[in-house]
Amino acid sequence: MHIPQEKRKGPGSKLFDKARELVFVGYSERSNSWLLFDPNTHEEFRSNEVLFDEEYQSIKRSKIKLSERLNLSPAQTTQNDVIKHVETTENAGTNAAETSADEITTSNDVNTDEIEQEYTSPNSADLGVKYDETNQQIDEDDIDPLLTYNAFNPITALAVAEATENEKDDSFDNILYALISEEIVDIDNPTFEQAMCGPYKEAFIKGIESEYKSLMENKVFSEPIDLPKGFKTLDTKIVLKLKEAEFKGAVRRAKARLCARGFKQVQGIDFFETFSPVASLDSLRIFLTIMATMDYEIDCVDVITAFLLANLQEEIYIEIPDGYPNKHLHRGKVLRLLKNLYGLKQAPMEWNSTIDTYLNIIGFKSIQSDHCIYVGNFSGEICYILLYVDDMLIATKSRSTIQLLKDAINNKFPIQDKGPVSFFLNMHIHRDRKARVITLHQQPKIEKLLSDARLTPEEKKLISKVSKIPASPDKFLSHDQCPTANDKSNAVNRTLFQSFVGMLLYIAITARPDVSTAVSSVARFSHNPGKAHWQAVLMILRYLQGTLRMRLQLGGVTKYPELRAYVDSDWAGDKTRKSRTGFVVFLCGSLVIWSSKLQKCIALSSTEAEYVAVTAAARYVIWARQFLQELGFQQPNSTPICEDNKGCIDIATSSKAHPSIKHIDIRHHFIRERVQEIKDINLQKVGTDVMVADLFTKQLPFPIFKRHRDKLQLFHH
Repeated sequence: MHIPQEKRKGPGSKLFDKARELVFVGYSERSNSWLLFDPNTHEEFRSNEVLFDEEYQSIKRSKIKLSERLNLSPAQTTQNDVIKHVETTENAGTNAAETSADEITTSNDVNTDEIEQEYTSPNSADLGVKYDETNQQIDEDDIDPLLTYNAFNPITALAVAEATENEKDDSFDNILYALISEEIVDIDNPTFEQAMCGPYKEAFIKGIESEYKSLMENKVFSEPIDLPKGFKTLDTKIVLKLKEAEFKGAVRRAKARLCARGFKQVQGIDFFETFSPVASLDSLRIFLTIMATMDYEIDCVDVITAFLLANLQEEIYIEIPDGYPNKHLHRGKVLRLLKNLYGLKQAPMEWNSTIDTYLNIIGFKSIQSDHCIYVGNFSGEICYILLYVDDMLIATKSRSTIQLLKDAINNKFPIQDKGPVSFFLNMHIHRDRKARVITLHQQPKIEKLLSDARLTPEEKKLISKVSKIPASPDKFLSHDQCPTANDKSNAVNRTLFQSFVGMLLYIAITARPDVSTAVSSVARFSHNPGKAHWQAVLMILRYLQGTLRMRLQLGGVTKYPELRAYVDSDWAGDKTRKSRTGFVVFLCGSLVIWSSKLQKCIALSSTEAEYVAVTAAARYVIWARQFLQELGFQQPNSTPICEDNKGCIDIATSSKAHPSIKHIDIRHHFIRERVQEIKDINLQKVGTDVMVADLFTKQLPFPIFKRHRDKLQLFHH
């Protein structure tokens, strides 16, 4: 950090330091500047004249257990608990701002001999295993894998808490939390250093060895060479993850990926095009419904290290990464990438182009409705492939044909044959061949969410009280409930809020349509959530607690797959006076498409709101009709869209001009052409009591909510 000249006055000022080495801990809430901390004097600074050195670490970190220092149990070591504990120590009467670093160290009951200093040897030839200064390997039994605090010194957290009352503000919580943020180690997604000290060390070493074996076999990069003039290296990182168990009791697989830091790539130099399609979740549900109804074989295939199989067009160099064999023998050398790495911006596009070219060669063509759905005649049978990056679902009539197709793919790309589909895109899939149905559920993900360690004991106790509905019909969320710059008393942990909402969104769009409206409502406030919004999230969790075993059923015995849709709107139901559109699309009686969204314009009447909603639903219905036609299941009759507003139906079925609709945007009149001229849409009047789309427009009391939910083919198992 630069020290201004006015702060360098006095005798001998010419020799005073013009910069100071500090630690970056966050962003100032007082001004547009960085928040910095001096670990030696325990002072806090704010400045926008800062030069960052991300490579050099001047401070050796000590490994201690913060929960033990603060007399807290590991389960209590959350941000709020630590801050509460530290604040109680302020009354003890120490003034860290007037105490030197040496005095602070001696005034605390800390035996520094018990603190194990550690570092990573730059000459380590193995996978970066840590050694102490006497080259003795760390005893893993002395390391708590769940709760480890890497502190600058043993009393940093307490020393920061002793700032004077005048200096303390809201940023204090940020400083303290930043200093303890490394305490809670994410075992599922550890860093390289954490993995080498954690309980799954051996599993991760095998994963890293397997990753480098794949890199070498696929000739992803060159031998170590000198960096050519005019080029810069691109950073890389070993990303480690414990894969979610595919079924209860299954062994979790440790996976390693060497990833490029693609965010440092420069467009026009390191990459040009990036777009790569993936199959939509709507396509997936239609695909599964059709194949279950037709009683086709459905197998899952995973292409091993898919991105490494696509050639790289640009000239890119990387530094020799962690875990590289005999890394210490190649100091100052670099590797040229010959094929794509995960993390490169162009990698998905190059892989998709590679697999698409090969599928075309063996007789498959992608459909226009979804470029990741392929149809082809293979070995005399019509076969279908759904592609999602490197995961594929293959469907054929016979088991022998599906095996021949997998062999053909394996001849070009190494694959992992997972057999009949049971787990895909983090969705658990169960099949009843006799009833010709498939069920989807997210029970393990919901259980993981409910047991999240970041929830306080009070919140977990609240979640244990099951709710019959995901949101209260008499409580409305608005921006008025968001914290303001002058009043932060209503604020909640935004990172935690966004994390939970993100997981809830995935649950809602994959297999739990019954929570879509509630999740959509809370997601609107992710940028600045308040306590009322967090309570709404907790109520969704209470509902999921009571419906853990609920599954979405697809397929069933039917003569021919036909579409049917329901659409509704809640006129001016939001505090912004905008209306909410809700619609559902059924195929063979199975729910395959659903949506709950605020309309972008303000409707002047309930009829206008319904008219806008019908147009939105019609777009999805038309797409679904085209999708089925390209799969070979043409819809001979017009698709009924059920609507409970007669005025809306009259406007759509009549071409007469009316003063009340002159202002409506021309794009909303799209429904008229489909109903009157093309006639592939048929609007039908139904009663409000059977309007299942009402579930996706507003929060409903339990009797009505349950009645509509039962029609979504959601069942307890």
